[in-house]
Amino acid sequence: MTVQRAAVCGSPIRHSLSPVLHRAAYAALGLADWSYDRVELAAAELAPWMAQLDASWRGLSLTMPLKEVAFGIARSVSDLARTVGSINTLVHTSDGWAGHNTDVGGITAALTEAGVGRPRHAVVVGAGATARSAIAALTSMGVTEIVVMVRAAMRPDTLDVARQLGVVVRERPLGAWPEMVDVVIGTVPPCAYAGALEDLPTALGEAAILDCVYGHGPSPLLAAAAARGYAPGPRHGDAAASGRRAGPPHDRPRRARRRDARRASGRPVRGVAAMSWLGWLTAAAVVVGYAVGRHLARQLSELGYRLDTEDATPPPRAPWIVAPAVAATWGLVVWHLGERHGGVDLPAYLLLATVGVALARIDADVHRLPSGLTYPTAVAVSGLLVVSSALSGQWSALLQAAVATVLAAVVYLLLALVSRGQFGWGDVILGVILSGALGYLSPLAPWLALLLAFVGASVVAIAGMVTRRLTLRSRIAFGPYLLAGALVAALVTG
Repeated sequence: MTVQRAAVCGSPIRHSLSPVLHRAAYAALGLADWSYDRVELAAAELAPWMAQLDASWRGLSLTMPLKEVAFGIARSVSDLARTVGSINTLVHTSDGWAGHNTDVGGITAALTEAGVGRPRHAVVVGAGATARSAIAALTSMGVTEIVVMVRAAMRPDTLDVARQLGVVVRERPLGAWPEMVDVVIGTVPPCAYAGALEDLPTALGEAAILDCVYGHGPSPLLAAAAARGYAPGPRHGDAAASGRRAGPPHDRPRRARRRDARRASGRPVRGVAAMSWLGWLTAAAVVVGYAVGRHLARQLSELGYRLDTEDATPPPRAPWIVAPAVAATWGLVVWHLGERHGGVDLPAYLLLATVGVALARIDADVHRLPSGLTYPTAVAVSGLLVVSSALSGQWSALLQAAVATVLAAVVYLLLALVSRGQFGWGDVILGVILSGALGYLSPLAPWLALLLAFVGASVVAIAGMVTRRLTLRSRIAFGPYLLAGALVAALVTG
């Protein structure tokens, strides 16, 4: 019987539990002729060691420091491995060794198992090959902005991967934790955390921590996380890519385990009210937003925005819709952005939501966006975002918003020039305001909003022509579609 051989390679490697896991899997599958070992190899030793392997070797698992040097050995490389610049699996084929990356899938599976949906405040510790896989995993879960903490300078290849994936990376020195955290993925050796975990913030809601580095004894990251109420995640290095936990089994529910950890640390156990503070804040925002909307509806019902030439037309129908529209937008804004930067962004976006409902109502009535509303809104929102940046330290987000504003001004001016009057000056100003506010959240959001606005307006125009309520010469109020597109874009990318 020819033994089919596989191994995990790296340095240090003696602590790896991969042989235990794989041998157990082979036994469960009845693969009696398969073996799995561990081999201590430095980066320079990988190529000469692999050159003397015979045909009985079927595959290799790679850990640090081999995930990058493997590119010089693999005859073929999967698209994912090439994108993230990291090979953690080599498979022997008839054409030679094929390089793959299972870290991304393993990290995603581990976070999903820990109950993580779409993180809003993700932190990756480290900037090497595993960190790039972590960034790709978070991106696949819908994350658009990631804080990356590094011991020295950020690696250029990691920034290149982030740009390819379309995710914004905020660089911080190791130990400079952001105020809001709901997922942490550690990719550095345990010794690197010395003095860097004192300011790890308290768990935010359903928060989880994943340590992607092999053994060396107890993980200081996981220990510090348990004391602060985070869900205990598996150590990915040995187990997550195989779909198994490396640590001891946990039979009790995750919330119960987290309560036990908090009790052990001497800190109070958070109840339903504390854990769902964002829900209570959102409910309050809906109530207050409804009151603000009723006042706004009364102001709009006076038709003070109309010009003398517009008074002959009947007043707009369904005035009751204003209050629930403001309440709904306030609720969505608070629910989606309430945890961002400690909530300091909310005033700007709540103001924009309120004025947006008013502008949508006015534009639908008279096909005009009054400068008496748009200009002061531009100044107020800009000022509030400056204050938000000062309070949160997110000056890069403000620069991102400024770039989006300038680019949007050019794009919307061109649209006004080529639309032959269908796209007015008010639409230009509104589009620029929305682009700046959305650019503060994500560089992709302004353009997604514009795309959604055109799609929505086109669908309504086509439907109107089919039902003969509109013609090719009919004017469509574009403001409501810009505002609706902006709201969706903020919820999707913010």
